[in-house]
Amino acid sequence: MGIRSRVNRGLMIAPGARWWEVALESLIKQSMRFPSLNIRCFRVIQKLYWYSYTWMDTCWFSVPLAKNPMDLWIYQEIIWETRPQVLIETGSYKGGSALYFAHLFDLIGEGRVVTIDIQDIASSKLSHPRITTIVGSSISDNVASQVRQIVGNKTAMVSLDSEHSKQHVIKEMELYSKFVSVGNYLVVEDTCLRGPGPANAVEEFLHRRKDFIQDTRREKYMMTSNSGGFLKKIS
Repeated sequence: MGIRSRVNRGLMIAPGARWWEVALESLIKQSMRFPSLNIRCFRVIQKLYWYSYTWMDTCWFSVPLAKNPMDLWIYQEIIWETRPQVLIETGSYKGGSALYFAHLFDLIGEGRVVTIDIQDIASSKLSHPRITTIVGSSISDNVASQVRQIVGNKTAMVSLDSEHSKQHVIKEMELYSKFVSVGNYLVVEDTCLRGPGPANAVEEFLHRRKDFIQDTRREKYMMTSNSGGFLKKIS
């Protein structure tokens, strides 16, 4: 407000801009001249988003949720297209994403959210009739049994966003892929993390499973935390 932009060697830079803003603007300008730089540009944006911890300062109806807004939009498209009767979420955090999913189901007119976490934080913030909170480890027999009773013969999709170690994610994928109906999705969050985590789990899972494929169309906005993690069940 009140700060006039100025043109500096072809770059739109506001007075007092920080170094990374100048660098990012320069990269964007160069990507217009050289299309091969477009992907690099988006990777820089992704890293700036991640390391600035903006994802930790994102809310839905004032309830915090640690998800990329671009991915939330993709979830909306998936839910509208596939109409799952149940959405299973591991990793409730403070409940923002569960509330987001519940509101989408409100708009559609049907659907239920089952959100799971080892900490009972979300239940104190959520009072939506479409949301069921389960406290416990997502890979425990007790929790799996509760989910099985809720899902029954209903169509379902799954979002995995709890512990991000490779072994934990693999166990979740093997367990919760059973609930995903044909044509629906198993979404593995935060494949952007370095080290042996979600991305490695996805690779190992797909190596031995032919009933799921990576749906890269769900990465059309390029800025995603779940690259390669949108898995569609085809059989």
